[in-house]
Amino acid sequence: MGIKTPRADRMAKDMSLSGHEYLGNLFKKYHGWNARKEGVFCSGNIGETSGYGIPYIVFPIDGYKYLWSDDIRDLFSCMEQDQDFKYKGDYANFSVLWNEDELNYFMSEYDYDSDDENDIIFKADKEVNNAIKNYKNNDLSKYLTTYDENELILKCKKYYYIKWSDKNEFDLKRSLYK
Repeated sequence: MGIKTPRADRMAKDMSLSGHEYLGNLFKKYHGWNARKEGVFCSGNIGETSGYGIPYIVFPIDGYKYLWSDDIRDLFSCMEQDQDFKYKGDYANFSVLWNEDELNYFMSEYDYDSDDENDIIFKADKEVNNAIKNYKNNDLSKYLTTYDENELILKCKKYYYIKWSDKNEFDLKRSLYK
């Protein structure tokens, strides 16, 4: 158990630097803070969290903000791996917005020319903006009861942390729901 101060300049572990900055700017635009740099990323999916090190249960101290999406389980996977957008019947990865090689590959793979480039970027940008705009900053109980395996991005000055184990999770739930 301990107390930790979150970083104000967090760097992504998996996402490209360009994608991290692009999405961070959208969070700032729509939610007033750069969740990519200032956030503590949380998830109720122990398999997901243990892939990044020792999993902890966290308790923010002295106020907090949070964001979560009921549509996006993991933003990195959604933007740079698993989820695509459709352009004229073909599927492209959202990273065409910040990765010129990805954009060029998509255009050459499906024989699009330079006239399509702006339309491709516009369509991807519109979908990404909508996804980030739709993150919620309320209804934490809905998140905890229905979407807890999706990531939640927490902003706080400090937080307590307790090393996760099956036993303390059971004890904690039992004490919280009595």
